[in-house]
Amino acid sequence: MTVEVIVDRDKCTGCGKCYDVCPKAGKIFKKDKNGKYYAYDTKFCFKCYACTGRCPVNAIIVRSKEEEKNENKNKEKIKL
Repeated sequence: MTVEVIVDRDKCTGCGKCYDVCPKAGKIFKKDKNGKYYAYDTKFCFKCYACTGRCPVNAIIVRSKEEEKNENKNKEKIKL
């Protein structure tokens, strides 16, 4: 299952708590030039949600591509 890890870098403080708890952090997360984390390779993510639970500012969202498709379908239905 393909997942998407969304890090809101405007909210991210660069504390590293997501990196510290992620079992695959070295393969998923990198730091940008401002010291803030971003997900660069999510194929190793298995949706344990540890990073989302540890982020003190709720800057991380993990969801499957299927969840995104369902959300978009529901939004389209609401628009009608």
